[in-house]
Amino acid sequence: VPAAILRIARNVSIRRRGVLIGICLTGSYSTGHICGRSDVDLIGLIRGDKSYREYYNESGYDVDLFLFSETFAETAIARGRGDIVIMLDRGIIIEDTDGRLENLISLAKRRFEAGPSRDDRQLQFIRHRLVTVLDDCSDCIEASPATAVMIMVSHLKMIADVKLSNHHLWDLPYK
Repeated sequence: VPAAILRIARNVSIRRRGVLIGICLTGSYSTGHICGRSDVDLIGLIRGDKSYREYYNESGYDVDLFLFSETFAETAIARGRGDIVIMLDRGIIIEDTDGRLENLISLAKRRFEAGPSRDDRQLQFIRHRLVTVLDDCSDCIEASPATAVMIMVSHLKMIADVKLSNHHLWDLPYK
């Protein structure tokens, strides 16, 4: 981990002393897939029941700080919230005061390896949206091809999620 990134994480720790349980680096800096637009993604495990997100610039780096309560993170992992599971699965611990962040990361790794459940409501919702989008596109393709393309592009992520989830390829190291 670059020294500048460690300083940013340690600054978060200093600013939130007494509230922060642990902090980890995630995203492109944790996977090594850094590009010119990469921001610094940090997850802070905090005391209390509130969870929130901050976005700011520090030392020339855009920082995306996710602050999760332990209960929120555990619930999100149990429900298979893909974004949180993936972020924690790829997390590199910077500071962990009592091992709770390490336990959450282990839990996320096990959940990630298990893959989505077959009766997952999120997957059912995505399938429904995919059918709706395809229907919408078929309705407007002749009258407005540009609109049909825009509809397809705006829902590409959902289509990819369905395809990758169904073929258990959703753990590939790219966004």
